[in-house]
Amino acid sequence: MLNEASEIRPSSALGKQLVIELYDCNDARFDDIKWIEDSMLQAAREANATIVTSTFHKFSPIGISGVVVIAESHLAIHTWPEYKYAAIDVFTCGDVLDGAQAVRVLSERLGSQRHIISSMDRGLEGHRVGMVNRTLSGAGAINDDSPTLRWAIGSEQGGAR
Repeated sequence: MLNEASEIRPSSALGKQLVIELYDCNDARFDDIKWIEDSMLQAAREANATIVTSTFHKFSPIGISGVVVIAESHLAIHTWPEYKYAAIDVFTCGDVLDGAQAVRVLSERLGSQRHIISSMDRGLEGHRVGMVNRTLSGAGAINDDSPTLRWAIGSEQGGAR
């Protein structure tokens, strides 16, 4: 049963979630758990995150899953080296963390040649496709000039706002 205080609804998003799919990752260390963890920690640091802890697991025979818990929320990764594919989640609350920078660092370190980035504002009721969700794919590295990244984080107007 909700009391009056818990029935308060946010008027703006409580967080932003970037869901990143990196394809054709060509770094030879793609199945090295220490290197993947270092890459995730570097992405968190360069995004101005406050790192709380991290945990990573190496699957047999290949593949890694891990999470970096940050004061602002989390960064998570799951790798499929046999497909040269990584699924990454960057979830941030507040305005301190630069999620776009985390995405750039991970794309570069993993050597991704193709990507899909989806962005969602979190904490709003009644998500409707096209209102708070954005998805766009691209080829090549994700960098400062990447229209895919600019569009996904909302710094460039796109057709599916």
